[in-house]
Amino acid sequence: MSKTVLIVDDEQPLRKMIERILKKKGLTFQHASSHDEAVEILKKEDVHVCITDIAMPEKTGVQLMKTIRETLGLTDLPVIVLSGFAERTQKEVMAWKPSAIYQKPFKPEDLRWAVDQALEEHA
Repeated sequence: MSKTVLIVDDEQPLRKMIERILKKKGLTFQHASSHDEAVEILKKEDVHVCITDIAMPEKTGVQLMKTIRETLGLTDLPVIVLSGFAERTQKEVMAWKPSAIYQKPFKPEDLRWAVDQALEEHA
């Protein structure tokens, strides 16, 4: 059975790029452009890894991680964070226990490795 990756970013070209980077892994992809759209997908779909940007309009990736952990109760869902954030934001992100954090621009091989690790650890 194929594993599902939820890609959350307000920039559609970046979502597509992430899917291209991971395409050869035989994964299924869901895309969300906002916190609220991601939450709706998480309520309906069996997602195995969530990759999210931090800086998004309205609600941030940090708020999404809080919703994933507290509201949805998905405490074991691996969340990989991608962003060009300041150290202060990084501390805020770490409070929600992401599987990995990468600053943009990131290396494709780093993202592939992080997804592999997340899927392996939460199999």
